[in-house]
Amino acid sequence: MTHSTRTTITVDADLLNEVKRQSLQNHMTVSEFIQDSVRERLAKMRQRSAPFTVRAVRTGGYQPGVDITDSAALHDLMERE
Repeated sequence: MTHSTRTTITVDADLLNEVKRQSLQNHMTVSEFIQDSVRERLAKMRQRSAPFTVRAVRTGGYQPGVDITDSAALHDLMERE
């Protein structure tokens, strides 16, 4: 079970009005809407910072181990294709 903590934040009036509209349309409380929004944003941030592998496709299948941070290797790979 998660523990809720009460806190105070400052929110732009226009943003708060939009949050209230959206939470009402989605049958949520303002707190639920804000918590869901923050969770979604945090998940996206974690996903972007997670390591990943890119596989370049070429005739005959995938080419594993392509390092997109190595521009010289990427250039060589593209030149071979």
